[in-house]
Amino acid sequence: MLRYDLPLNLDPLKVYNCCSSGCNPLTLKQLISHMNHYGCDKNVSIIFTNNKPSMSTFTFLLQTTPSFTADMFLRATGKSPKYMKIQSKLTLAQKALSYFTSHSWVMKADNSRKLYASLSVQDRQTFPCDPTDIDWKQYITIYLEGINQFLMKNYT
Repeated sequence: MLRYDLPLNLDPLKVYNCCSSGCNPLTLKQLISHMNHYGCDKNVSIIFTNNKPSMSTFTFLLQTTPSFTADMFLRATGKSPKYMKIQSKLTLAQKALSYFTSHSWVMKADNSRKLYASLSVQDRQTFPCDPTDIDWKQYITIYLEGINQFLMKNYT
């Protein structure tokens, strides 16, 4: 079926998004640093490198070797191995995400910033949506507290 009622000259659709990479960037290293400040360092150990051979070496030494050793122990005790299977899934996920984690991404929120600039002072106080005002340390702390309280059920 053909659509005959669509207008011929469509105006481009304006997109309004709230992202901070163009005006208040947050790097992965900063994110991990803020998470460690919150107390996530007990559970997370991350090594940052841009060198692929180093990454392969770290993966082999710190993930593959312990997984293999644990599976050998499980086999020796008559249990079925599981850690190398988990490790292979982690490796697949790492490869799938490597393009996104190894490049720098800048997303712009020009339309949102223009919209915010057009608001009155009272509206800006009612709807604070300027990404330059985001305090990442505070934001991540609140975010992680929410995860702990509502998803992990860790009430303090």
